[in-house]
Amino acid sequence: MAAVSPPHPPNDPDLEIKVKKALERVSENIHISANEPSLAVYRLQEHVRRALPPTVTRRQHVTALHSQLQGACYDVEYALGAVRVMKDAGDKFISLQELLKSAIFHRQQLKYEQTRRCGSLVSTNSTYDSVSRSPTKDTLQQ
Repeated sequence: MAAVSPPHPPNDPDLEIKVKKALERVSENIHISANEPSLAVYRLQEHVRRALPPTVTRRQHVTALHSQLQGACYDVEYALGAVRVMKDAGDKFISLQELLKSAIFHRQQLKYEQTRRCGSLVSTNSTYDSVSRSPTKDTLQQ
């Protein structure tokens, strides 16, 4: 039984150079850490000194963005709830519209009955007539 050899990736000279350099740095750091502990601690200290301030700044920025995002999510949830309530209020608006139509119809019936009883003379002291008219300056002064 023959062993299957793994397929070879295409040769990329730039990638090979970068990988070799990275591996050399890693092996150098491991060698220094193993043989010269004080230099290893110094390099760790330098790395932390260089990497920590940008990391802290990014963390603060991410925290601020997180709080803004939470506020935006709250606003969206509140607006969504308002839209749902408005959607549920549609039946009530239809009911109100029917009641308004009914009220207008009854008002027209009352006007018709009033004009039929009184003929062509319209009483100025009628309660229905005074309700249906808009207030004037004379009626507001009384």
